Amino acid sequence: MRDRERLAYAVLTASRAIARNGRLRSSLRRAACCSDAAGYEETEDFVRALKACMGKWRPEDCVADGAMVLLAQPRVALWPRGEGLGSLPDRWLLPRLLGQRTGERRLLSELRFQRLLRAAGSDERLLHMRRAIALLDSPVHPLAVVEAWLELHGEQGRRIFARAYFSGDAAVAEREPAGPTADAA
Repeated sequence: MRDRERLAYAVLTASRAIARNGRLRSSLRRAACCSDAAGYEETEDFVRALKACMGKWRPEDCVADGAMVLLAQPRVALWPRGEGLGSLPDRWLLPRLLGQRTGERRLLSELRFQRLLRAAGSDERLLHMRRAIALLDSPVHPLAVVEAWLELHGEQGRRIFARAYFSGDAAVAEREPAGPTADAA
């Protein structure tokens, strides 16, 4: 859990840096590949912080750069003001949101989901992840996005991501009450 808090602090710092620097946010939103994020001081700080909190697994710089690009996307919320590390989102929030059913289909179609999982490299994965995030109805917590991005870079993480995607309906059903509430009466 301590590693998750360190990751959350790194994401909080990066999210606030993006919020302060409109020029950086604009450049990251236009980035066509992971390496387009390199060269900014805020990105380099995030890469160092991410490597420090990942333990034995040392992600390539392009993975951290891609996370920075995703944090700048319009459907990724800025870290809520006044909210420190107290209330962190569910670990598998993003794949569950993407796996929710809208009628007969899921929010992220199964074909797009397969493309995301089978992406050959970080740049292709970034493209599919940006498309997936754009489908969300409301902004998602930045930590959920970074955790999902990092998990997609490992075989075991992709399996867990897939399990959370396909159990998206169950997670939503747990949060919503099954019967009528007192207000409805």
